[in-house]
Amino acid sequence: MTINASKCFNGILRPARGLPIQALMCVTYYHIVGLFFKRQEKVESLKQSRSTYLVSA
Repeated sequence: MTINASKCFNGILRPARGLPIQALMCVTYYHIVGLFFKRQEKVESLKQSRSTYLVSA
């Protein structure tokens, strides 16, 4: 799990390399917020269809 988590986090930070810390934090924040919005859209679509399936990543 450690290798997977570190590779995932590295993928988030890769486009922000060489940026100042504040910009790095902004890139990370907006990426994670985007992931939450995608997840929320999936949940809303499942609610609309009245499906009982769990949402997967």
